[in-house]
Amino acid sequence: MEQKMFNLVADQVSAALKERGCKPLAGQEQPENGRKSVYTDEDAAYGVFYSDRKKQFALQTCGLKDDAPDEKWKIISTWLFDPANDTAEQEQDIAKDFVETICGPKQAEIVRVKKKHRKDDNNNVDPVFLFNRFSGVFPELKEELNTERCTYGRIRIVVFAREKLLPKLEELCSEGANESAVKRCGELMNELYLNGDLDVRSLVTIVLLDGLSERAVKNIAPAFDDNMKKGYQAGLRMKGKKVKPEKVSKTRKLMSQTLNDMDTH
Repeated sequence: MEQKMFNLVADQVSAALKERGCKPLAGQEQPENGRKSVYTDEDAAYGVFYSDRKKQFALQTCGLKDDAPDEKWKIISTWLFDPANDTAEQEQDIAKDFVETICGPKQAEIVRVKKKHRKDDNNNVDPVFLFNRFSGVFPELKEELNTERCTYGRIRIVVFAREKLLPKLEELCSEGANESAVKRCGELMNELYLNGDLDVRSLVTIVLLDGLSERAVKNIAPAFDDNMKKGYQAGLRMKGKKVKPEKVSKTRKLMSQTLNDMDTH
C-alpha cells in the first residue's frame, strides 16, 4: 500500500491519539509487507497497522516495557481493505471506526489493554465481540445488547443471534439493494471466522449462515474468502443436527456444550 493511502486512515487516528496525550514512537521501522504508525502514552502503545498480505487494517494496543511497546499486541478493530478494488470513501469509514473506538465508549477498555471481549491468549474473539462488530452495520444492536443485559443480566448468545441479528442480516442480504453493507457483512464473517473462538465460528456458520435463506446466502457469498467458504460448507453438514459436546482439554477450553448450552455464557 502506498504511504499516501495509508495516511488517509493513520493521520485521523494520529490526531485522535494526540488529543489524548499520545506521542509518536521514535525510530519506527516499517514492516516488510505493510505499514504501521505507532503512538505511546504513559500506560500503553497504540498503532494503526496495514498488512499487504491480508489486505487488512488493524487498530491495536499493547502494554509498555522500558517505555517501549512490549509487542504483545491486541487487536481492537480490524477492517479488510484492498487498495486495488476499494475506495477512499471506504477508507474514511475505517478511519471513522478507529477514531470512534479511541474516543468513544471503548476508550476505557483500550487504556486497560486487557479487554473483556477477548477470551484467551491467542487473541480469539468471543460472541459478544461478534455482536459489537455487527453493530457497525446494524446500529440498533447496541441498544438491544444493553436491553438484553438489563433484562437477563447476561447475553443469551444463541437466542440473541437468532432473534436479533439473524433477522436483520436476512432482510439486508435477501434484498441485496445495499451492496456495500452486504459486502461488509461478508467481510466481517471472514474476519470473525478466522479470529474467533469455537463459539464464534459456530454462530457464524450454524446459526447465522444456516439460518439465512438461499437468496440471502447467494448475495453475501461473493464476499467470502476461501476460509469462510470452507467453513460455510462444513456448517451446511450440521444443518438440522445437534452439536455433540467435545471433551475438555486440561490445557485449553474447547466448546463443550451444544448450541443451546451456549446460551448460558
